[in-house]
Amino acid sequence: MKTHEAHVTQRISGENCVTRGIDVDFTTDTGDRAAALRNATAAAAAARGIEPSEVTLKVYDETPLDDSSSVIVRIYRDPENDHLDLRNLMVPRLTKALAGDPDLVSALRDATGAGAGELVVTMALPDDRLSDCLVQIGDDQAVAFGMLDNGRVRWRVFADVPGAPTVGSLDLTPAHPLGELVRVTARAEDGRGILSVSDR
Repeated sequence: MKTHEAHVTQRISGENCVTRGIDVDFTTDTGDRAAALRNATAAAAAARGIEPSEVTLKVYDETPLDDSSSVIVRIYRDPENDHLDLRNLMVPRLTKALAGDPDLVSALRDATGAGAGELVVTMALPDDRLSDCLVQIGDDQAVAFGMLDNGRVRWRVFADVPGAPTVGSLDLTPAHPLGELVRVTARAEDGRGILSVSDR
């Protein structure tokens, strides 16, 4: 039986949890995360005209960086324990870097076009596919991807910026890993390791 992937985020703030579909029209506010995921599965199945048993969810956890909730830290809830452990180890480092560097946050806001609105910062691994990154960008949502590389966080932002390289111009496809994108564009980064890539 063929399975169809659907992507959801669960934003956790205290006892509250807002579950939102990234690529399906679904939002619910509940403390029962398991029930929310069942509902998300049903919504994805209905949207695609398939049975819920044919849907596989990819779930991302989101946590506000601070009380303002204007910066959200996202992590993929990886079913592979070794990957999840690695992501969990990196997130505190990422959070600390963001919390202690308002200029970095401002630069990421500028690069993503977030302005004064909400900025989602998601931790990625070098072997995450570009498609894994692109699917996380919802309508009118500003998302920056941070990848730890030899002790340094390298940032990639997918935004329509004049003059920025495109995935196609770099001879890459959505199936390529993020680490390859970082490798071929490293010289084009700014001083903070930020680079925008156009033409999603």
